[in-house]
Amino acid sequence: MSIKKKPEVSLVHIEEVVVMKILKHAKESLVELKTIGQLHGNYNKDSEILEVTNSYPSPPNMDNYENYDLEMTKRLE
Repeated sequence: MSIKKKPEVSLVHIEEVVVMKILKHAKESLVELKTIGQLHGNYNKDSEILEVTNSYPSPPNMDNYENYDLEMTKRLE
């Protein structure tokens, strides 16, 4: 059995719009005390930088989360 080495991350860069989306979703979710969502971005292996370029909230109590996640990912492309 081979053990895979986890990627090293020396820096995380989060786009400003992502921070604003996260804060907006958290504020809207205060009543439920639960905030769930997805972060999207890229990892540059050479520079060891993780870039978070977009995000979207996930509705609470979702029955068909896999299809929702797939649809939202397609919209980001």
